[in-house]
Amino acid sequence: MKKTATTPILFIIFNRPETTSAVFNKIKELKPKDLFIAADGPRKDKIGEFELCEATRKITESIDWKCNVRRLYRKNNLGCGKAVSGAINWFFKNVDCGIILEDDCLPNDSFYSFASNLLDKYKDDVEIMHISGNNFLNNQMHLDNVYYVSSYPHVWGWATWKRAWDRYDYEIRDWKNKSLCYKIKSVKGDIWNKLFWVSKFDSVNYKVTDTWDYQWVFCVMKYNGLSLFSGTNLVSNIGFGVKSTHTSGNNNRYSNLKTSSLLNKISLSSKRKGQIDLIEEREVFRTKSLTTLIHFAYFSIFCMLYNKLYKKI
Repeated sequence: MKKTATTPILFIIFNRPETTSAVFNKIKELKPKDLFIAADGPRKDKIGEFELCEATRKITESIDWKCNVRRLYRKNNLGCGKAVSGAINWFFKNVDCGIILEDDCLPNDSFYSFASNLLDKYKDDVEIMHISGNNFLNNQMHLDNVYYVSSYPHVWGWATWKRAWDRYDYEIRDWKNKSLCYKIKSVKGDIWNKLFWVSKFDSVNYKVTDTWDYQWVFCVMKYNGLSLFSGTNLVSNIGFGVKSTHTSGNNNRYSNLKTSSLLNKISLSSKRKGQIDLIEEREVFRTKSLTTLIHFAYFSIFCMLYNKLYKKI
């Protein structure tokens, strides 16, 4: 695959100068023609965060190549969910397709060309909604000449099209006020995987979790969309730790995963989507675990109490 720099990049930053600098240095190597930079505002109750946000933004000012740069800098803090989804909305008001990198997602040299080529190849295939630089199955499916198709989108370095993102609903309104039976039937996988995702979608629906990516998973599932991912891991999440919103704990098995390059020519794997989904459900989402049952029970009780209180108001 020939590396190009014509595919637009959205770089989402916040308050972490160290990780932002590492990822931005990789972007500088690419010298993209079109670069969009979005930053959430500092939280008023966090001492020193204003200065951290300013220092982080300053890193992205060192652009020494010909580049169309657009910036979306928030004065006030919107939180992880609305800030990131709002940035992606803004991005796709200006482009038809592009690559999304957050401040802790460090791509290797193969990622940009991998994503760019597949964006072009599948631009008119509405079934394909997502391209991911993540391969969390490296131990089982490590091949440098293929890419795979899956039902599950991973978002630590990814790409998509405006046609797909336009289907996104931050509020997941199609999930609201649905029966448990409907929810379980609408989610993919075996019963353990279903319980896992029902609890995640409910946590978003009832504002327990401030995020944007579960809604994207729901969107891809709702439209029976497909995700493409590389035969090797192309992006490493370098942001695990106490400063992270959702990825705390340096000992997490997905922290700082090694990356490896692809060959110049790659093709779609002969493995069927169903086979890939089963492996991901078992290995990535850790189905058939006590944690799944605890999450499901917690949110089931929470939702029952919420609905009773809501009806009384």
